[in-house]
Amino acid sequence: MIRRIVCDSSCDLTQLDNADFVSVPLTITAGENDWTDNADLNVRDMLDTLSSFRGPSHTACPGTGLWLNAFEGADEIYVPVITGALSGAYNAAMNARAIYLESHPNCRIHVFDSLTTGPALRLIVEKINELAQKKLPFERICADVEAYIKSTRLFFVLRSLHNMAQNGRVSKAVAAAVGVLGIRILGTASP
Repeated sequence: MIRRIVCDSSCDLTQLDNADFVSVPLTITAGENDWTDNADLNVRDMLDTLSSFRGPSHTACPGTGLWLNAFEGADEIYVPVITGALSGAYNAAMNARAIYLESHPNCRIHVFDSLTTGPALRLIVEKINELAQKKLPFERICADVEAYIKSTRLFFVLRSLHNMAQNGRVSKAVAAAVGVLGIRILGTASP
């Protein structure tokens, strides 16, 4: 039996020791520039371009096909994804789950809406791996991870509102004022 953890790249992992792990990349686009969030991503180049770019930028979640490719060959699949409130990754993973189960009816797949991203999502991936290493049954791992997700909380700090202004989420005047005044924004996810 092959147990696999499949997560979108917002967990900031490309591999996981002692686990069958697949990271499915998000993409970032600014004008003609596209970046795939994988081990080959030149983060400095992306950040430099985004900080000087004056048009809208956006991210795209992994499509259903990428999820399907990541599922291939596994019998038990645990899929924690970036919060569904920020991304379509949860819906794409759920679509892939439904399609995959049609041709692999004995496979077991659980997609977790992590309600978070970044380091907290990484902790969820590590929790799944910890429980899988104990050889716990599928249902127990899923229940324990769902409970663990409820115990995590997302906090974030923004030092710039540049990209939010470029995408029309805040006014350019507010973004400029925040930058000039050196204000840092501390936020958290709502319940």
